[in-house]
Amino acid sequence: LNPGQNLLALPWPVDATPATLGLTAENGFTASTSVAAADVLQLWKADSQPGSGSYDAYWLLQRAPSPYWTAKGSAAVLNVSATLPLPAHRAIFFKAQPATAANGWIWP
Repeated sequence: LNPGQNLLALPWPVDATPATLGLTAENGFTASTSVAAADVLQLWKADSQPGSGSYDAYWLLQRAPSPYWTAKGSAAVLNVSATLPLPAHRAIFFKAQPATAANGWIWP
């Protein structure tokens, strides 16, 4: 991974979630209480809502007992680590913080 935006796609024809891909603070990803300081996933809305022209963003929130992925701008800050679909046939943008990029990452 490089610091900043990375365009990623799953290397196999199976849908995944952030949890199944190991996108966790325990694996070296950067969680924070601030969106600007956390790793961020961006998914093209038009893949699920035809005609949309923007992205849904999710960030790794630092929260006890362990960090989790949640939707940017959500008042409920729900944990979507195990439920956010990352489709096998689509690409995602991953904004890596410098510490995350320095740790590296191997696809599970």
